[in-house]
Amino acid sequence: MSTTHSDESSESTTQANGSFCIPNQFRNFLMFVAVLCLTSVNANVSAFNQVILCMKNETLSSPPHYFFTKTEELWLQRAIGMGSLVGTFPFNYGYSRLGAKWPFGIAGLFSGLCAALTPTAASWGFPWLMAARLMTGFLYAADFSVIGLMITKWSPLNRSAVYVSLLTGYTPIASFMTFASSGPACKSSVGWPLLYYCLATLTCISFVLWFIYYNDEPVKSRHLNQYEFDLISEGKFKEELQKHTKVPYLKLIFNPVILVVWLNAYADIFSSFFMYAYIGRFYVNVLKFDTSMAGYFASLPPIPFVILKVSIGYLNDRITFMPERVKMNVFNSFCVTAPSIFFFTIGFITEQYRYWTVVCLVLTYVCYSFSGGGFYKCAHLSARQYSAFVIAVVQFLKSIALFLVPTLFDSTIHTEADYKILEKWRPAFWTLSALCLVSGFIFYFFSRAKPLKFILKENEGRHCTTTKAATSSTEKND
Repeated sequence: MSTTHSDESSESTTQANGSFCIPNQFRNFLMFVAVLCLTSVNANVSAFNQVILCMKNETLSSPPHYFFTKTEELWLQRAIGMGSLVGTFPFNYGYSRLGAKWPFGIAGLFSGLCAALTPTAASWGFPWLMAARLMTGFLYAADFSVIGLMITKWSPLNRSAVYVSLLTGYTPIASFMTFASSGPACKSSVGWPLLYYCLATLTCISFVLWFIYYNDEPVKSRHLNQYEFDLISEGKFKEELQKHTKVPYLKLIFNPVILVVWLNAYADIFSSFFMYAYIGRFYVNVLKFDTSMAGYFASLPPIPFVILKVSIGYLNDRITFMPERVKMNVFNSFCVTAPSIFFFTIGFITEQYRYWTVVCLVLTYVCYSFSGGGFYKCAHLSARQYSAFVIAVVQFLKSIALFLVPTLFDSTIHTEADYKILEKWRPAFWTLSALCLVSGFIFYFFSRAKPLKFILKENEGRHCTTTKAATSSTEKND
């Protein structure tokens, strides 16, 4: 019997013998590498929304210039959603079978290649540009499962809010990058293609770092020491750190807690994507800002958003005076429910008071920064070893949003003249308001801070044992 105990103890307290130039900080460094990779892939997607005005020569910009009809432009917007819809589940399955290192790394390099070839595709005409956008969307789906895998395998359980806040901040970071750099690129001697060439270079550099440092099994990393491995594994089920996981898809898909998580995620994603895609045009056409000023105003909200998102995630993890579920409900109220007020208000603000619109939009982004302690944390704590799939679906909802956001825009803005009329934009803002309000209200009744019942049953008695816990156990037995 003592031999059996020794074997089990040895298996569960596997030693991590790696080292890193900054002691005990490798997990944090790896998170930043992951954010860089996620951001670069997303920037390859969002760049089109910023350069389309330069492409069509609607602003004073350098050539090349190409003309696309409103219908063609709509399909170029939808192409990302269509491509990522096709790519999400193949990538998710590939990660479950092969891990994330090679599938994500190869997809990232190809995304950089697509970015580099986009200007050439545009010069060849709409069909070629559409094909490039579809492929970019397909490769964008590689982002989705990586967030959940990083949280499950590399994040300490009691720091999940700050890490999920950091990892999910890649969309506003990418938006800021493309917003801020599109203006100078369009006015450069190279023209708008310069933005794509720079993004392609950044993408390749990011994924070289990914190949060097990422490992699907933390204990086997050459850069992780035992202290950090204990932090990562403490309180987790053994299955959470395994390379391969058999996911009970049906149990998760039909679980009411998970469904409500996805509903709130969709409200957050859909409303934010609408702003990322069209708020620049709203500034130019309705509020009458010039193109450069509109670009900088549009890039303003993501700056406090990213900083606050990580800071508020850190705060959420540190709060101990209230139950975890109460924290979730409070943070989700700020993230999903509060923006409904600002969207409703924006529909009434005229050009005369345009700076109040800027204030409302900045406050909306600030509210989004609470998501790491709201529905995202609920997804991680309730789904545990399956949270990679749940968060992958959260990201998959971006594909649906990418497809439907242009549809909402097209249903309210019918002609070029409508761009300049506030009343034509109003139904879109009010639709976003209603979606956020209803989703946030439902969350109160279904949020959960503990593993789902069937997950608890599956993992009964199968917690990881850290070396600290193992040592305490040995001393007690002695």
